Amino acid sequence: MDMTLYEIDGRIAQALDALTDEDGVINEEAEAELERLEEEDRPRKIENCVLFIKNRRAQAAAIRQEEVTLAARRRKYEEDADRVEKMVAESLHGERFETPRALVTWRTSRALEVDAGAEMEWDDDQVSRFLVFSHRIDKKAVTAAVKAGEEVPGAHMVERNNIQIEGAK
Repeated sequence: MDMTLYEIDGRIAQALDALTDEDGVINEEAEAELERLEEEDRPRKIENCVLFIKNRRAQAAAIRQEEVTLAARRRKYEEDADRVEKMVAESLHGERFETPRALVTWRTSRALEVDAGAEMEWDDDQVSRFLVFSHRIDKKAVTAAVKAGEEVPGAHMVERNNIQIEGAK
């Protein structure tokens, strides 16, 4: 019978509950079941789970690498197309071009360009209407302050226990 890790842990808990009776006498069947579960089934199932994790992470890494490779190829094609499009646009100077297989037309649009430093010349009303201020917490600075013993309201260091999965050594 192939049990899940949760089922094995549940069976271990049941065997522990049944290990002794009201008088403290050890139930040999429960003891044998507990020993089998802890020494055979559970380690094998955990090993299989860890191997599954390693396999999936390896597959994910391979896919991620392929994504990087494909993204680089995509960017190259996009850059080639942009370069040639710019060359065609410079050659046509807004002129319409049409053949049975290709058509180039032009559309006018309007876009705002703001000169660098323009906001320095704005009055207070324009600054309050046109500038957007944003903020974010500088976690590196807060971490350094807390580690240095400074009390920062709402911020505290937590210790985490992170699983590490490696191959057999």
